[in-house]
Amino acid sequence: MVADPVQTSSEQWQMRKDLVHCLETLPAEQARAVVQVYLHGLSYQEVADILGSPLNTVRTWLRRSLLKLRECLGGEDD
Repeated sequence: MVADPVQTSSEQWQMRKDLVHCLETLPAEQARAVVQVYLHGLSYQEVADILGSPLNTVRTWLRRSLLKLRECLGGEDD
């Protein structure tokens, strides 16, 4: 059975809207770090250099941000 492409597209659009909403709840630098690493494929070090922040700070931001995003998106804690 093939999924209805319109429904799939609609679901994808809603998922994108939900993700954008959740990203907007994060502090600006944390949201920027998430986008740079997970959407643009930059390394943690590259993001640290761009933001002028220590590498360990960026690691902490990303860890905390992913937890907040998971919670916001209704994900399960494993």
